[in-house]
Amino acid sequence: MHSADRPESPSFELYDLRVEVVAPPGAKLYCGAQVGDWFELHGEMLHLPPGQAFSIYSLAAILPLLPAKQRETDANDWMTSDAEVACPDPHCPSRFRITRLAKRRFTRSETTAVPLPATLPTVPADDALPPIPRYRLAPDYEISRLIKGSWHLAGDHGEIDRGQALRDMAEFVEAGITTFDCADIYTNVEQMIGDFRAAYPALTHNLRVHTKFVPDLADLDRVDAKLVEFSIDRSIKRLGLERLDAVQFHWWNFERPGYVEAALQLKRLQDKGKIDRISVTNFDIAHLKELLDAGVPVFTHQLQYSLLDNRPESGGMVQFCAEHNIGLLCYGTVAGGFLSERWLNQPEPSGAFANRSLVKYKLIIDDFGGWELFQTLLRVLSGIAAKHGCDIATIATAAILRRDNVAAAIVGATNTKHLPSHRRIGTVHLDANDLALIETVTRHRSGPAGDVYQLERDITGTHGRIMKYDLHK
Repeated sequence: MHSADRPESPSFELYDLRVEVVAPPGAKLYCGAQVGDWFELHGEMLHLPPGQAFSIYSLAAILPLLPAKQRETDANDWMTSDAEVACPDPHCPSRFRITRLAKRRFTRSETTAVPLPATLPTVPADDALPPIPRYRLAPDYEISRLIKGSWHLAGDHGEIDRGQALRDMAEFVEAGITTFDCADIYTNVEQMIGDFRAAYPALTHNLRVHTKFVPDLADLDRVDAKLVEFSIDRSIKRLGLERLDAVQFHWWNFERPGYVEAALQLKRLQDKGKIDRISVTNFDIAHLKELLDAGVPVFTHQLQYSLLDNRPESGGMVQFCAEHNIGLLCYGTVAGGFLSERWLNQPEPSGAFANRSLVKYKLIIDDFGGWELFQTLLRVLSGIAAKHGCDIATIATAAILRRDNVAAAIVGATNTKHLPSHRRIGTVHLDANDLALIETVTRHRSGPAGDVYQLERDITGTHGRIMKYDLHK
């Protein structure tokens, strides 16, 4: 909680806790409990399931620890890591496992009559970081220039701690990243954002959520009004919204007809009040023009755009979208993490990568000009980063945010580790010399070539073969 917020709505957060009885298999218990018995603590209130009791002696052993467990503690603190309390009966082998659940926000006035002191504590140093810049796409529609991506939460990048993911979302919003990107095809992510909105209502008043409508490749022939409305209603329900802020439409194969009709169904649902804005993702110029000619009001275009992948500019999409007042939302600005200190002066990797994102962006590096040219770019970016007191990823993103008609960059984030670096984006102002140094490397690029997403749309090509086209299954 920022001290600047306190005069308006002083509040604080506590973890909900769950306490569950555990014991070795077949052990005899003497505390009157059975393995699996539980209760939850919400604020100061204990909640037990109907018909279940709990020993007062067991409670006496647990209760002194619960208020501390409800509060954020240092990662090195034993209170963070230790989660089981022994039964007070030395002959009973049971333990009581304490699990932190999602955070709950409480208003100070509802919990105490004691007023806040006249002098508030000093704001932590991290809160002095500059705010995330903002971009006004329309008179009534503003977004943060960094958008929190969520593909990484869909499972392809390792196991996800759901409770921690919700807490991370809160930190992103508090840091000024108030726009989230998700999709109907990102497993469980829409529901996760809906759970965040329910758990942190005070943080959602200016939150924008951009989701996607992406019918599976195998289903393109049966996309009709009923399927489109079903998909949109499902996203509304998962996100807990009355109307979707923006729906970004993607179509896997333009040789399969129906994309114009599907987009017009989205317009019908916009007219019906279920969608605020209609956007697209990874369209090429010819097919985006078809949508516009049919009367689809395209608001933004999400596409891959980075110092390594210049297709939006070289292929004409940047100019086309500028002419039609379509803002660009760019992903891949740090190439899945390749544009970072981690890969500086490293040999070209061989063998399997940890996730599909790295496989994808290594192909982009190959098309860009290969590992040697990529290393030259990293060295230049490292020098610029040192000059501005930030990291390579921040410079790579700042360079794209300077490009014509770019509204925002989408940052993939499994956690908040890079959040302080993200918040530096407002302090980085690349000058003509910085841009010229970058150009001395990127002008030697050999690719990638073609229009937006042209390589990825070729199912038989190296880029297309790594894609997953049927993600609702």
